[in-house]
Amino acid sequence: MLPPNMELVFLFADPNAPMPQAKRRKDGTKRSHGEWAGANGFKWYSEESIPDDWIDKEYRESERFKEEYFDIDKEQE
Repeated sequence: MLPPNMELVFLFADPNAPMPQAKRRKDGTKRSHGEWAGANGFKWYSEESIPDDWIDKEYRESERFKEEYFDIDKEQE
């Protein structure tokens, strides 16, 4: 259980991605991660909607971040 002053928040890379093993609706769509979180009372964000005060913008725009980020991408290939 979380302490009273804390809450669980989801950060989705793609909140519109369908939930694994979700049943198809009559219109052919599946329930998305964002829909699931909202329906269950969870706060959620995507990279585009994450609060600015959660991100160190100076670091994110720095050369160091770009080098580290792109090195990770190269390792995953």
